[in-house]
Amino acid sequence: MIDPSPAAASLAGAGALSGYREWPLPPALQARIEAGWTFRAGARALYCVPPDGRIDLVLRARVDSDGRLSQLRAVIAGPGWQPSWVPADAHTLMAGLRFVPGWGGACLGVDPAELRGRVLLGEAAERIVRRCTPGLLRLRTQAQLPEALAAAACTLAARAQPAGGEARAAAAAAVLAAEPGLPV
Repeated sequence: MIDPSPAAASLAGAGALSGYREWPLPPALQARIEAGWTFRAGARALYCVPPDGRIDLVLRARVDSDGRLSQLRAVIAGPGWQPSWVPADAHTLMAGLRFVPGWGGACLGVDPAELRGRVLLGEAAERIVRRCTPGLLRLRTQAQLPEALAAAACTLAARAQPAGGEARAAAAAAVLAAEPGLPV
């Protein structure tokens, strides 16, 4: 289905960046969630998603000329180490949240090691999204996406608790930051 041939790569590279936009989240959230983003495909093609080592919560939908959404689905993309190819056409809209390394699992309540190099689709991804942000999969228009994702970011960041070594590192950083004159 996905053909990473030179012809596909050429086609994917031609339109991959034109429809991609990031929007910053409030500073209070940026320690856990790096950015919100949207992507609207320009044409039927395979689009390259470069590896960035982060977890993304993605909403993928069909959008009509009036901005109405249909076939809204959740995807959770684990930290990748190689490019992946995503098929899309001019009616495909994707929007999501990209987590700061080390925080995606805590925000979503999943083990990040189980997501490494994987993409959760279908019921597995939708169950996580419904548990964390119940209204996100009920959106009906493209205009609702930014506000809904910003609200989801607030909810996800508030519920996140770092695990194991992450918690100890965060506590150590807080102690060092509280001591004037110590480099952090």
